[in-house]
Amino acid sequence: MRDIRERLDEIAEERSKFHLIEGGVEGRLDVLENRQTGSIITESKVYGRDEDKEKIIERLVEIVADSDDISVHPIVGLGGLGKTTLAQMVFNDERAMRHFELRIWVCISEDFSVKRIIKAIIESATRTACEALDLDPLQKCLQDILNGKRYLLVLDDVWNEDQEKWDRLKHVLACGSKGASVIVTTRIKRVASIMGTIPLHQLSGLTEDECWLLFKERAFGQETEGHPNLVALGKEIMKKCRGVPLAVKSLGSMMRYKSEENQWQSVVESDLWNLPQDENSILPALRLSCANLPSKLRQCFAYCAIFPKDFVIEKELLIQLWMANGFIPFIEKLDPEDIGNEICNELCWRSFLEDLEKGDFFYGKGFKMHDLVHDLAQSIMEDECFSKEIESSTNFSKRTCHFISVKKYWNSYPFPEALYQVETLRTFLVHSTGWSGAVEFSCDFSKLSSFRVFGARGFIVGKKRGCHLAELKDLNLGGHLLIKHLQRVENPLNAKEANLIGKRNLRRLSLYWKDDDSDLESPEDAEKVLEALEPHANLEYFVISGYKGIQFPFWMRDHILNNVVHLRLSDCHNCSHLPPLSLLPSLRTLFLYRISRVMYIDDSFQGAGIMRRFPSLQNLTIEDLPSLQRFSREDGRELLPCLTLLHISKCPKLTLPRLPSVTELRVSDFNEVLLGSISNLKSLTLLSVSYNNKLTDLPQCMLLNLTSLNQLYIGSFSKLKCLPTELVGLSALETLDISCCNEFESFPEQAMEGLKSLKNLRLHSCRKFTTLSEGLQHLSCLEKLTLTGCPGLVALPDGIKYLNSLQHLQISGDCIEILSSSIESYGFEVMTWLREKPIGSPKLAKLAVFPEALRYVPALQSLYISCYPNLTSLPHWLGNLTSLQTLIIHDCPKLSSLPASIHGLTKLQEVAFLGCPELVKLCEKETGEDWYKIAHIPNVDVN
Repeated sequence: MRDIRERLDEIAEERSKFHLIEGGVEGRLDVLENRQTGSIITESKVYGRDEDKEKIIERLVEIVADSDDISVHPIVGLGGLGKTTLAQMVFNDERAMRHFELRIWVCISEDFSVKRIIKAIIESATRTACEALDLDPLQKCLQDILNGKRYLLVLDDVWNEDQEKWDRLKHVLACGSKGASVIVTTRIKRVASIMGTIPLHQLSGLTEDECWLLFKERAFGQETEGHPNLVALGKEIMKKCRGVPLAVKSLGSMMRYKSEENQWQSVVESDLWNLPQDENSILPALRLSCANLPSKLRQCFAYCAIFPKDFVIEKELLIQLWMANGFIPFIEKLDPEDIGNEICNELCWRSFLEDLEKGDFFYGKGFKMHDLVHDLAQSIMEDECFSKEIESSTNFSKRTCHFISVKKYWNSYPFPEALYQVETLRTFLVHSTGWSGAVEFSCDFSKLSSFRVFGARGFIVGKKRGCHLAELKDLNLGGHLLIKHLQRVENPLNAKEANLIGKRNLRRLSLYWKDDDSDLESPEDAEKVLEALEPHANLEYFVISGYKGIQFPFWMRDHILNNVVHLRLSDCHNCSHLPPLSLLPSLRTLFLYRISRVMYIDDSFQGAGIMRRFPSLQNLTIEDLPSLQRFSREDGRELLPCLTLLHISKCPKLTLPRLPSVTELRVSDFNEVLLGSISNLKSLTLLSVSYNNKLTDLPQCMLLNLTSLNQLYIGSFSKLKCLPTELVGLSALETLDISCCNEFESFPEQAMEGLKSLKNLRLHSCRKFTTLSEGLQHLSCLEKLTLTGCPGLVALPDGIKYLNSLQHLQISGDCIEILSSSIESYGFEVMTWLREKPIGSPKLAKLAVFPEALRYVPALQSLYISCYPNLTSLPHWLGNLTSLQTLIIHDCPKLSSLPASIHGLTKLQEVAFLGCPELVKLCEKETGEDWYKIAHIPNVDVN
């Protein structure tokens, strides 16, 4: 009975959190009626949706007009973003009216009853009430109406995620003529993926200017001139809405009858979730999304209120926090991390989290929350979550359960004294957004009885209270724990009391020692401390750095590390043998740095029945192991069967064995013998060799057998003069990049004959390079040619005219290079400049005449030329480059005219003249003498 009462109390508390009210069927019907939509636009003016409307109209009346199958166009976005309004705009557009014989609008909401929807479609199409028939006559009636007609059906506010229900409806609808279309509006990406036949249209927020026009209309009408102070405050209020029209309208309407400046200031200083709400406000609208979440997701979503607005949430950290707080349900045969990953995916599908595909994380993905979604989470959690930069004297609610403090750089963080009084505290996080490393942190954990999650990420061992390892004893830590200055541990028993082996939710552990004259730790003491810090077997990421022991502990030979997927060992200078890492079944990534005495990575002898070593390892990085001779002490065993990425640096004695699965090899600061053994890696697709001050040429056998090589990078060979003739055998090579090879003079013509697949050739900072050979003509697939930092270059070979695929060319007399430009389709993305240390006097750049051979390259789309002080003019034949779309000229100060033929380059979309003062004057907008020659070009940058 006690358990039942406790569960009922939890349900009652959840009802209060989610602002649920008691009610019967009548209340439910009132809610549904309030959410009903129709095809008539109820807004006097719609802001910021014309472009969206045009895209959808284009799809409907042009792109899918001849499609035999029904086309389904999903519109996806947050609640209140204007999906229904956009659908209404499309529905009532004159082009849609002319194109479609029949237009039908049905509001769906949560009840995706196929029978009800068919009945509603019939009533909308016929504008008459439909009898309550059985399903079969309704289906036939609808097909009679739609048969052979090009119709437009809008299904507004769809929540259904049941594929079978949609299929049952879709089959009935599949009777129209060519071009019959359905528009679906939904908040859930999964709905769009189930129903859509074309890519979804993701609706974005309004711009600040568009928001202001809408806010101004609601808050002031036409009387803004009389309220200059309120206008400034209004713009601050408007920013809270983050582009969501419903929020803008709601706040604007709320301010309409507030005339006092202090009333407006109060709203500026308030959180949106603390402001008065009615049924037409944004939070009730968003709360519908929350109410539709499965129960297991609601608590996980609401917990995200612990993070500040605009915070980049690391996926793995979030899952670990959910686990530590007991939010992830137990499902037999599934790991909690996998369930947490599914919850993250669900929240992204439903637009509660925004997935950052290219997050700035070394491990995994990240998320953000829209500000209004964060307000929703905060309204649920109220003062249970506290996420601000605070001082130790800050007062907290006694209901505070979860706390995070964020600052760009933390060096040390004193635990807020006021938090000791909060008996319900379960989560404490300190996060640094800068590169400040670990945060020095001290706390008397014995006073925190409810504590579950400690996330300062860096525990600094010290002698004062709160800095002893024993402080970690009773903490149920999850996620990542980093412990620094382990050389300060005075007694290994203190390390044992940290009870790392009992922390089953800990997934990442980093242990750091540091050289410090004040801490005189013997190798024996270091060994005892590390032995005492045995972690739980659930550990997945493990780092040891600065360890002073001679041997690694016994538990590293046991099953404790069987789940570790990422292992990093560095600065272990006293160790001459590594633990038996080759036996770890889950290890996928291994980093070994600065371990000076180790001779073999796999130092164990062949055991009975043990053949495969490093069975799962995919990524291996070895740096500064001066004694390393071979990967394995014994030959003849199956070594590294899954290894694909291998990075080696500063290993002067190492030779490579046969590694059949390695596809990417990067070596630097190496010996010639190592280069010679590269031919053992027959599956290589990428090879990068760099930093050598001795070799004048590469070993003749180095490139043998590399028939799959796709990319070759050679850099910082200070004496390299030529490439081996074996280059001719690289028939699959698509990218060849040579940089910072100051003695390199030319390509062997014979070698270029075999590069039939080469698409990208780059030479950068090769001071003595003077010309490409006529062998260039054999590069029939070449698309991009970059010659930068080659001041001796005076001409291009005539063979360039045979390169029918060449689209992008860069030549520069200095070490300056355009990495990308604003027009992505022209071969670059955003104009970004890379300038290294200048190679010397600009006079070293000898090119004075535009290379004549270029006039015969008809496919050229982008041309960039820079740092040629003696170049005075562009040739008239520039007009022959009829495919040219981008022309960028930089640092050519004597260039003083443009050929008239440039006016005939009708495909030219972007022109930039930078550091060309004479040309800048001639091309000044409207007034320059040569302006008329480039006035037709959409994007002109003359600076």
